[in-house]
Amino acid sequence: MNRAPVTRFLVIANTGIYILLLLAAHYGGLDLQQVGRVFGLLPYDFLHGALWQPLTMMFMHGPPWHILFNMIALWSLGTAIEITVGSKRFLLLYLFSGLTASAFIVIFQPDIMLHTVGASGAIAGLLGAIAVFYPRSEMLIFFFPMKARTAAIVIAIGSVLLSIYDRSSGISHLGHLGGLIGGIIYTKFVLQLNFLRNDLRQSGSRFVFRRRVDPHASMEDEVRRMMEQLRQERAGQAERRPPQWKEKEPEPFNEVIRDEPQEPTVERRIYFDPVTGRFYVK
Repeated sequence: MNRAPVTRFLVIANTGIYILLLLAAHYGGLDLQQVGRVFGLLPYDFLHGALWQPLTMMFMHGPPWHILFNMIALWSLGTAIEITVGSKRFLLLYLFSGLTASAFIVIFQPDIMLHTVGASGAIAGLLGAIAVFYPRSEMLIFFFPMKARTAAIVIAIGSVLLSIYDRSSGISHLGHLGGLIGGIIYTKFVLQLNFLRNDLRQSGSRFVFRRRVDPHASMEDEVRRMMEQLRQERAGQAERRPPQWKEKEPEPFNEVIRDEPQEPTVERRIYFDPVTGRFYVK
């Protein structure tokens, strides 16, 4: 069973539309520039009635490297976020981030005759959500490992600077900035109002925590809370044991002190997998 159906659908839809447009251009003479003007985001046309463009631009892409990079990022970030918040909330987060990216382009882009295509803004919003849910998780940004919160800050600052000094590269830095901010805002002020349940499962001696976290809490708070849940669960199991299972209380005054070496105690640690969204106690 696929745990991220919306992410998979978005990747398939974007890739399928891209291939169909290439085939139509190659065999049917379709003008891709005109398609980009109609379905990409052109601020001038949007302000004159092309209200569909902020949505359709998220399914339009330029050169092959553009869609390849976007789909890899969408699959990686989208899977983790969709598992965390659920498919419906993930889709709303994705669309809100993309629309926020479009708003930044329309409001702040100096050239209203420059059209923009791509899902980069919506994907930047997913990075913002990762930075809220898993601020200390590490990811590769341009082949450099950095924590999610740091990556979001670096991309935000870089987008501001590049939107001022790099206007000839054809990259919508304003769209990236708007999507990132939109993702952070939606995660903090919308997703946090929809409580995310914590399910505790036991499989033998292994306890698995499903990731349904409170966005307010830090990672340390989450670990502390889950360890408390584990302690309460074990306490409940001890109370349910039959009387013959009750361990004998040690008698400190009657114990014989031996100098025999004691077996080392097994240290349990809690591990978190950001892709599956689970905590593991080993």
